[in-house]
Amino acid sequence: MRTILKGPWRRTSTGRRPCCSSMCPSSTWMATASSIPGRLTESVGFNVILCFLGSIVINAVLSYPSLPSWIPSPLFPIYIKNIHRNKHGSDSSTFDTEGRFMPVNFEGIFSKYARTVPDKLSFGEMWRMTEGNRMQCDFIGWLTSKAEWTMLYVLAKDDEGFLPRETIRRCFDGSLFEFLAQQRREAHQKKQ
Repeated sequence: MRTILKGPWRRTSTGRRPCCSSMCPSSTWMATASSIPGRLTESVGFNVILCFLGSIVINAVLSYPSLPSWIPSPLFPIYIKNIHRNKHGSDSSTFDTEGRFMPVNFEGIFSKYARTVPDKLSFGEMWRMTEGNRMQCDFIGWLTSKAEWTMLYVLAKDDEGFLPRETIRRCFDGSLFEFLAQQRREAHQKKQ
């Protein structure tokens, strides 16, 4: 079964994304640090240190649940076909336990929590959403959810300080980094 979560993530030196079965820390680095080949972190907005630490932490945390066997791998690969195993509690339930996108739950984010602007979330609304999604005694899920949404807010908020619906959808469908790189490229060209 192919889902949004199982899309190809790795890039080659030409910028194409070939199908791959796993993501190692260097692939995570490429996704966060260099969405535009030849340009480093300015393409997405992360700095080099954050990208380095993030690629190690992301792969260290997500690798073991996605492995095809019980034997840990020292290379920390994330197996794309098993990425649905990394779903944590206290999330927005936008994906089900098998990795399928649930549009009704995505729309529920905005119908329940977007009060200032109907198709956008402010930081406070986003924070209340993570509070509303908390599951009892799921401390890891609480922290993970807050960290994910805060990082998304910092990275992708618009000029008015809101997180637009389309940006959040891009995060869920895997096209956010390409979108942010394109925005930064256009902004850089305007300055020149």
